[in-house]
Amino acid sequence: MFSNFFFSFQSIPHHAFRPLKGRFQRKLVKIVINEPNSAGHSVRDLGSYAFYYLMNLKNIDLSLNSIEKIHKHAFSFRWESTETLNINLAGNNLSENSIETAAFTEMQRPVNLVLGEGINGNPELK
Repeated sequence: MFSNFFFSFQSIPHHAFRPLKGRFQRKLVKIVINEPNSAGHSVRDLGSYAFYYLMNLKNIDLSLNSIEKIHKHAFSFRWESTETLNINLAGNNLSENSIETAAFTEMQRPVNLVLGEGINGNPELK
C-alpha cells in the first residue's frame, strides 16, 4: 500500500545526490519539490554540485519554495548531455544577491530556465 507523507528540509546540500554504494542514480530523471508543507517548510538553499552525478536528469522543479541562496556550481554536472534540462525556479525569494557567481556554469547540456511565470515570479530578481 502506498500512502502520501510529508518530510521537511530546508536545503538541498552540497553533493546531495552522490552515488549510492558506488552506483550512480541513472533512473532519476525528475526532481519536483514545489509543495511546501503546512508548517511552511520549504527549500531555502541549494548547495554546490547538488545534482552533479545525475546524468539522466531532465527536470528540476523547485518552484514555489523560499529559495534565498544558490551556491556556485549548484547546477554543474559531471557529464555532457544533449538532452535539454528544464529548471523551474519561479515563485521563490531570489534577488540579485541570491545567486552566486558560477551557479549555472559547467552545466554541460542545453537548459531551459524559468525564473518566473504569471503571478509566480521573483520580484526582487533584477
